[in-house]
This record gives sequence, structure tokens and C-alpha cells, in this order.
Amino acid sequence: MTRAESLDTGRTTDIPGDIPPAVSAEVSAFRDDVTTFFRRLRSERRDHKLTPTQLQALGHLERHGPMTAIALARREQVTPQSIARTIAHLEGEGMLTRGPDPDDARASLISLTDAGRERVRDDRVLRSRWLADLLERECTPHEREVLFLAGRIMRGLGGDPDPGERGARQ
Repeated sequence: MTRAESLDTGRTTDIPGDIPPAVSAEVSAFRDDVTTFFRRLRSERRDHKLTPTQLQALGHLERHGPMTAIALARREQVTPQSIARTIAHLEGEGMLTRGPDPDDARASLISLTDAGRERVRDDRVLRSRWLADLLERECTPHEREVLFLAGRIMRGLGGDPDPGERGARQ
């Protein structure tokens, strides 16, 4: 029996009617599954002084290096006003600094401080340890391979095809 065959066919979806019902049910179930998993992963944070959005902004700066507020807003897929509030809070917490942008005198480059880098590292270590333990305990080696492949596909679908890219300043 496939996953599509095992789904509750009475489930309501918000997928357009021109998509076959089995696909519609799969898409809805997948969205729910991803949401449930990410909520669980986020709940593994022990330090609730920073919001998930603030931690994610720190993570982008750690992975991609200094960037302008506009570039960070694009990466976060939020408005410039929203990222301005995030930056102000993190700057007030000593997690990041603003410096001159050598390419644009009107803009500032946002950079992590040592404290911001440490916060990202600590959060990543904690959640990576939890995830590694969970995968080892609950998944077969083949299931882990499938999940890792799915993660790479999801990263591409999410618009971040190169997580190691540096210097994303524009």
C-alpha cells in the first residue's frame, strides 16, 4: 500500500480542484508533516530569549557572512521593516553590529559579533544532537538517506540552493 492509499480520504484540503485528489491529499499531508516536524525541532530550543526568526537571522549571517539589511530581509523573506526590528533587537542584545558598506555609503553591513556566533553555534549543536539521536533511534539507515535527500530538495525548493554561499550582500 502506498502512502497515498493509506491517507484518510475524508481529509479536507485547500489544494485547487484541478489537481487529482490523491496528489492533493499528499500535498496537504506533506505540508502538515513538515509543519509538525519544524514545530518539534523549534521546541528543542532551551533558550527562549530569542525568537525563531531572530535565531534564523543570526544563522543566515553565520552561514553567508556580512550583508545589508535588504539582503537579510530577502533571505528571510520578510519586509525591510520586519528585518529592521529583528536587527535592532539583536543589536541591542549584542549579537550583531552594523558597519559601513564599502560598496554603498548609504547602507550598512550587518555582521555577527562573537556573542551572536556563539549563540548560533550553541543552538545548532543542541538541535543537531537532538536530531541525530532521533534519527538514529527512530529511522533505518535507508530512511535517513531518504530524509537527507529530501532535505536537499527542500532547501532548493525554499530558494537557498547553496547553503555554503558567502558574501550575499546585495
